[in-house]
Amino acid sequence: MRTRTPLRASPEGRSPPRDGRSAPLANLSTGRSWALGRYDRTGILSEKIYEKIALRTLAKPALAVPGNHDYWILSAPALGTVLDQYGNGHMQWHAMDTLAARHLAAGSHEPPFDFSVDPSKGHTVLGGNLPAPDNSFFYHQLGNVGLIGLSGAYSVGEIRPRLEEACAWLPRQFGLRLAVLLGHWDHGDAGATDLTDMPGLYDLAKSMDGCRELDAAGALKFVMGHSHCNEPHPHGNVGEGFMVGGFGMGGCGNYGVPVLDTTEDRARFWYFSVATASSARFNETDHYDEVHDCVSASGWRNCTHLAELWLDEPLNITCPTCPRGA
Repeated sequence: MRTRTPLRASPEGRSPPRDGRSAPLANLSTGRSWALGRYDRTGILSEKIYEKIALRTLAKPALAVPGNHDYWILSAPALGTVLDQYGNGHMQWHAMDTLAARHLAAGSHEPPFDFSVDPSKGHTVLGGNLPAPDNSFFYHQLGNVGLIGLSGAYSVGEIRPRLEEACAWLPRQFGLRLAVLLGHWDHGDAGATDLTDMPGLYDLAKSMDGCRELDAAGALKFVMGHSHCNEPHPHGNVGEGFMVGGFGMGGCGNYGVPVLDTTEDRARFWYFSVATASSARFNETDHYDEVHDCVSASGWRNCTHLAELWLDEPLNITCPTCPRGA
């Protein structure tokens, strides 16, 4: 049973009891999901959403990165107030194994967060403080994919050393064939700049040791949201950048499920369109029943005739610790 508690963090390190995980808005072939923001200041909305999600879905390993509405409910720093959660609720509800937890030993009962920044300190009505940057940065390996999660709300100076660490880690991982950067902003506004949106951070990453070599082999990709659209490479970076932000808000009017598949020595990015809206008719094209029934009965691999193929490339990367043909 979840208790309804505020999503604000206390500077003493106490965290509200949360046991949820993110819904599978996009899946790796290995079953991990990526999550987008909930526009939730207090936790009430997240609680109601998660109550409707099956336990087998909640049990999937999940990845979540914060976006502008997770910091400022009205979308931007200039509109922030002391009522906002400034990412403190997001980092606890969607708890990731971030850099903030790396000093903890196995079995530790200490909170895996850095609550050193009081979100309200120095503010009485307007404004607030972002949490310590380490709460929003992580890197992991899942199967043959390396995953780097990061937030564009911080400065390049704060992001750079953390991204350098992650990039240097990637080529040392056994069997790694592809790396994916995960972030929210697709363009610089509402808390991010042109240097800290995902196209900008991709450019920064590919200049760094580890990521540079992966990029040269076509094995460095990035996924972003923010603009409410699902479409491949909307800002150039053809074959590298993918937008998965169309999940119900106004924008391009599309709703669907992207799937990254890295089996059979290939990187494939499938997109299952569920519905597309237009000004003339809300669901001008509605494939929900067709996609749902096929995937439920046969699994998504047997339903790719219902999907668009955004990417289909060989996995070319080799590294000293990668077995041949991994």
